[in-house]
Amino acid sequence: MITGESKKTIQYIPVTAEQSSSGTYSGGDPVTKIINEREYSVLVDYFHRALDRKKIRIQNRIKGSGFVSVEGKQKQAYVLDGSSVEKKELESYLFFLIGRIQ
Repeated sequence: MITGESKKTIQYIPVTAEQSSSGTYSGGDPVTKIINEREYSVLVDYFHRALDRKKIRIQNRIKGSGFVSVEGKQKQAYVLDGSSVEKKELESYLFFLIGRIQ
């Protein structure tokens, strides 16, 4: 979750073992962190690049794919192809922001 209010925060809500396709994978511990204006701007750019590329959207959540939920006037959810450059770049930057090494 990312908030774009005056104080910008990013919240990592990991997949639990129960939610994973294998039934054993855990995405680690939840993290909430304040990010600065520059970090927020770069993150928004990564989101736009990933979401604007409709070819990388897939129907089903499968191992390695990325799930993105966008809330605004309407809540929209997307599953991104795990092999796409855009998904990998977005994920890498998110992990960088929360201080998690892949």
